Amino acid sequence: MSYKGWDRWAQTANPVAFTSLSSRHDFLRLASWWARYILPPGGVLLDPFVGSGTTSAAGPDNGASQVIGIDREAKYLKMAAKRIGDR
Repeated sequence: MSYKGWDRWAQTANPVAFTSLSSRHDFLRLASWWARYILPPGGVLLDPFVGSGTTSAAGPDNGASQVIGIDREAKYLKMAAKRIGDR
């Protein structure tokens, strides 16, 4: 499948991914959609590049029983833990 074909499939499967992502709430909506799509009920969400924690924050609200976040920078793990705790 060509890249262009993938774009068409992804656009119909996930229209939110191709809207204007201008705020952290838009990224959280996108991460929430992916979490609902990928996670089985009670599944474990593995976020190997946690960064600011957007994907990790979306996990518990969308069926994850646990979230495992990995990052090589301690400052990002602290930022993600705060973000998840604020929810």
